[in-house]
Amino acid sequence: MDQFLFRVPFAAAGDTAAIPELVQPDGSVSFTQGWGPDYQADLDTDPNAKPIDRSQTNQLFKTITENLAVWQTAQFPEWITSADNGGSPYPYERNAVVRYRPSPSDPWTLYVSLQDANTFVPTDATRWQPVTLQLATQAQAVARALNTVLMTPLRVRESVEAPGWATPAQFSNTTLLATTAFVQRAAGNRADVRIESAGSSSATAADVGRHVVFTGADGVNQAFTLPNAATGGYLAGASIRVTRRTTRGTLTVFAAGGLTIDPGVGSPATSVSLLGGDTADFVWDGTLWRMAGPAVQRIVGMTFGAGIAGWRRDPNGFIEQWLRINCSGDNTASATLPTPFLEEVYNVQTTIFRAQGDGQNNIYASHVVGWTLTTVTVGVTDANFNVGTVPVHTRLIGR
Repeated sequence: MDQFLFRVPFAAAGDTAAIPELVQPDGSVSFTQGWGPDYQADLDTDPNAKPIDRSQTNQLFKTITENLAVWQTAQFPEWITSADNGGSPYPYERNAVVRYRPSPSDPWTLYVSLQDANTFVPTDATRWQPVTLQLATQAQAVARALNTVLMTPLRVRESVEAPGWATPAQFSNTTLLATTAFVQRAAGNRADVRIESAGSSSATAADVGRHVVFTGADGVNQAFTLPNAATGGYLAGASIRVTRRTTRGTLTVFAAGGLTIDPGVGSPATSVSLLGGDTADFVWDGTLWRMAGPAVQRIVGMTFGAGIAGWRRDPNGFIEQWLRINCSGDNTASATLPTPFLEEVYNVQTTIFRAQGDGQNNIYASHVVGWTLTTVTVGVTDANFNVGTVPVHTRLIGR
């Protein structure tokens, strides 16, 4: 459109005369009545006829163009004072927007009315609210310190993706904005891997979510102490995964602060032992650490063949195995163990199983021929050299 900018109000430097607001008794011009009937009467014949005053006409157009200039340059009107409104506060409607400043030295601020019939000063925060039309810069969005600029979707994304966004405390249970690091840890993703070769070490809150791998010398025992979750503010479900990577030797896991560990069988204890190759998750349930994972299966143990062959492992890592091997008289026989031993075999015992009154008077003696971590070989001596099948019960203890 062809716009005319009122850079200079009409009659800005001309003669002006005030125009009254109310109707005048003599019929002269006013804002309420405008030019009355006297202004169209014949000046030559009617004594009440009035000419249009040049100064008041200048004032009228000056007032109009001054207000138009405000709308052209500021868009929002200045707040109306009681003095502007004939001595009475002006009642603004809800959502009316005005410019206001407490003093000439203060900057202009836009305010929106929060209620109808609002006669209060815009600085009253219960009746007015500051309005901003200024978009936040990228720096302001990242700083997240101002409450007087607008955040666009782009700026929101930039502020969230910017380096330095504070990650809530590890066990925070608040409404703070969660970073990806916090979400991954809370969702169970491993924070990272800690390689530990020391003979004795302890975990801290930083190890929650970690996979701690012990790589001490083969055959050397190690110790690891879980953190005191009761005083650390840990949420239920916080976990630490532990792996004993060496072939031989024991990793003893302790619970700090007088807490206990439930190994999955038996009563909770202040410590449990892991052997080479064991992996276990230690999960805090709000009261104690619960052990889960592959190591628990070996600790709990399992039975095969309706009790004829089986094995079990106690919380200290000792493995007991049993099986029945059929031998012929004066012969030996080998069998694969129900589960491999991880370190070594400490003791092997054999017992002849023969029902009384079986019709044979043979005298049998069983003995151990040899063993490995996965097999055992036993033999039977038949005093009468009577060849027959002899069941030999075999029991092994090791780790």
